[in-house]
Amino acid sequence: MGERSARPGSVATHYEVLGVPLDAGPDRIRAAYRELARKLHPDVNREAMAHTMFVRVQAAYDVLCDAMRRAAYDRVLNAAATPPRPGAHYTWTNIANDATPRGGRRGGTDFDEMYDAFFGGGERP
Repeated sequence: MGERSARPGSVATHYEVLGVPLDAGPDRIRAAYRELARKLHPDVNREAMAHTMFVRVQAAYDVLCDAMRRAAYDRVLNAAATPPRPGAHYTWTNIANDATPRGGRRGGTDFDEMYDAFFGGGERP
């Protein structure tokens, strides 16, 4: 079971937890899940961390065995792996307004102004 992520300082992905590649099919995911579940089930394995590991395996399988949940999870993984555009500048206002690039204001609360009111308005890089 891939408990540790290949990325230093990050949590293992569901794929790493099950020990399968990103392009694994449903049969391979099911087989990996069943193998790990047999090893880690609390009725079989009395080690202290077995229950925690079993819960992680179950959560990973629950996401990866459902096509819609897996597609949503993959989108999140891809977004997290995509580096920000060079020169992109996001502010609290942008994040509140669907993370649009600074400049066009679509209304709503100006979180930059609110942040400045609480913490003082200084020039941001």
